[in-house]
Amino acid sequence: MKHRLDRIVTKTGDSGSTSIRPNSRISKNSPTIHFLGDLDELNSFLGNLKAEMFNQCKNNPEFKKIIDVIKKIQNHIFDMGGSISSLNTNYINKQGLQDIEEWIKKLNKKLPPLEEFVLPGNSILGAKSHLARTCCRRTERSVVNLIESEDLYQELCLELILPYLNRLSDFLFVVGRFCDKTQDLEEEMWLKTK
Repeated sequence: MKHRLDRIVTKTGDSGSTSIRPNSRISKNSPTIHFLGDLDELNSFLGNLKAEMFNQCKNNPEFKKIIDVIKKIQNHIFDMGGSISSLNTNYINKQGLQDIEEWIKKLNKKLPPLEEFVLPGNSILGAKSHLARTCCRRTERSVVNLIESEDLYQELCLELILPYLNRLSDFLFVVGRFCDKTQDLEEEMWLKTK
């Protein structure tokens, strides 16, 4: 059986192009590759958040659930990348979007109403959630650029990927608030300069 990643060093990208879809090469500066790179970075930020949660809260059942959710989200992100990288193959569906909306509702019910913008950085976990959230927002902007640049991806991105990333940033915002609350930290709000 052939291994999917049988060679790590290929040297084929040394010229500034990379393989995508069967038998195609495109510039590493293309909107497609920027979006795939942002997805990769987002997945790494989520992994960092997940690892810190496991480190700090592995015995807390609520955080175990969030860790499991983050694992599912990381797989969805690989599905997005796979769908963009492959020709005529879609690995994602609307169920992932519905799931993330449910996770937001469940977590948000445990939080007090929001009165103002939250200052990130009350707790390490909260700060890592907000870093992942801002990376997600950049990835969202990146997919909008892809939609506007490449007709090939418009339907997939508009129907599934863009809404998912938009909800994911909301989810990470709620996770950040939840992390601060569970560590008995009072939220720091934006104090408008007078």
